[in-house]
Amino acid sequence: MQASPSPSLTPSGGLFYLFFLFMVVFTITRVSLEQFRYGDSLMATASQIASAIRLSLKDINDFPGTTSDSPLKISTFKGTIDEKKYLSLDAAYRRKANEGNTTYQLPTRVVGSPKTLAEVFNPLISSAVSAVSTAKTAYDTDPATFPALEVATENAEYVIQLYGHFKALANTKVVEVSTTSEVPKTLVITGETGAGTQLDPTITLIAHASVIYG
Repeated sequence: MQASPSPSLTPSGGLFYLFFLFMVVFTITRVSLEQFRYGDSLMATASQIASAIRLSLKDINDFPGTTSDSPLKISTFKGTIDEKKYLSLDAAYRRKANEGNTTYQLPTRVVGSPKTLAEVFNPLISSAVSAVSTAKTAYDTDPATFPALEVATENAEYVIQLYGHFKALANTKVVEVSTTSEVPKTLVITGETGAGTQLDPTITLIAHASVIYG
């Protein structure tokens, strides 16, 4: 009996590998979200999704543009987010970055117009997938570069899963708080659950970080 051929590491084999990899990632994300049940519905609560995100961040927490001392943070609160809350989150990052500077004063800051999840995450996902493709091409030539392929794959999985988690929420948006006098911006991603009533109050899930891109 003729032995089955081993998996190809040719360019066509590489494309199949990438397709298979991301199908697995999307499947894992979809299944993990469907496991959260709110009563008889499949609607996940903000608190449940926050727990899921925190669990995934234990493996990797490297949102594009963040620094090692400013990983993405997850929190929830009762109510809807407003400009005061955005500025409060931003102030915490700026004061922490200027600890020890007794003369530091918060600059004039601007809360940017909300963006959709797709506007922010689609470019990030495309960039992450491209990085995996580049790393895979390098690995085909030199197997010693496997660690770089592993890192690129983990980063892609991170961005895709985060996007998937927030898509399960309502009224999602992404806002940046910036100033002309300091480079870092505060990135805030939010989504809501609840009907906004006394029996079913609105709970907002917030993912926020200080970023240095742009």
